[in-house]
Amino acid sequence: MDTLFSNVTLVTMDEAMHVWYAAFLGVTDGKISYIGKTAPKDKPQQIINGEGMVLMPGLINCHTHL
Repeated sequence: MDTLFSNVTLVTMDEAMHVWYAAFLGVTDGKISYIGKTAPKDKPQQIINGEGMVLMPGLINCHTHL
C-alpha cells in the first residue's frame, strides 16, 4: 500500500450513500485498495492524517447547463 488516509470522514458511492466516520482508505498504484473502519494490517509507505477532513469520490466531468 502506497498511501493510507486515516481518520477521514468517507463519503461512499454505494446505493445507500453511506458516510463512514473515522475511516481508513488505502491507495496502491493510484487505485483504492482498502476501505475499512479499522487500520489495515499492512503498513503503508505514507500515512495522511485526515482528521476533520472529508474524503469523497471525484466529480469528473460534472459540468452542465440547466
